[in-house]
Amino acid sequence: MISDESILIKRIQELNATFTPVPADISPRLERLPGLRVILYDVYGTLLVSTSGALSDNHLQDRAVAFRAALKTLNCEINTSTAVSGINLFNAVLASEHIGKQASGIERPEIDIRIIWKKVLHELRSQSVINLDLNDTIEARFAIEYENRINPVWPMPNVEDVLSKLATTGLRLGIVSNSQFYTPLSLTALLGERWKSWFTPSLCFWSYKHNEAKPGQYLYRRAAKELKEHYSIKPQEVVMIGNDVEHDIKPALACGFRAILFAGDHRACRLGDASRQEATSWPWLTITNWQQLMDITGQV
Repeated sequence: MISDESILIKRIQELNATFTPVPADISPRLERLPGLRVILYDVYGTLLVSTSGALSDNHLQDRAVAFRAALKTLNCEINTSTAVSGINLFNAVLASEHIGKQASGIERPEIDIRIIWKKVLHELRSQSVINLDLNDTIEARFAIEYENRINPVWPMPNVEDVLSKLATTGLRLGIVSNSQFYTPLSLTALLGERWKSWFTPSLCFWSYKHNEAKPGQYLYRRAAKELKEHYSIKPQEVVMIGNDVEHDIKPALACGFRAILFAGDHRACRLGDASRQEATSWPWLTITNWQQLMDITGQV
């Protein structure tokens, strides 16, 4: 249990407000998927509207503003140049951690962001740049304050209705997500506790818990192994839904899963090397809103 989890959930609610996806210039490609037993979902840009990766060209300044604001909520005031130094330190620590993990044989490392912020904040305190009394609760709170300023999130339209209905059909639902400790908290903050009843816990693969991220196949292989050993479910009975061709679609197909590209938000729809025409004709389906999934699964 994360310290003061209810406080963190409340702050996520307070820091986020309704915003809607921007339609992508992509046509859906729909057909019924027979023999389906499991649906795996990505989170950011799929279940949640997310601006991740869509900061302005002046992204360093954007992050510095968020850094200052996050500290201010903890009663710690710094100037802009100090905030820029803090972001540069964050980037350096994160890069160092990634290099270390890659050297140990992890192809696509995922670092628990609390480890990074702990090192950054303790270093800034040792330099007398900040005067916070640091502990796990403060560091988690800072991470929440910062993240939700640079990457606000909100449920995709109709996603709650569709998930709640699919969860009653006998289909198992799971998650394969590049994520951090605040990702499940964000789902609770925005969807309520009920989201936990929709998903099978053993089929939720959070990258920060496994120290490996997409587009590597590790999380997908773990999912395939879990499905085979504990549920006797074959890869072809599984579909992965995500907004990113390179992170969600291709690795899922490589593991034998079927795949659906979610093209419901122009800001989040990432096609990689695929053209928009190819995105609707390659060996996966494409949906542009969540209600279309009901047709594909035969639930309408």
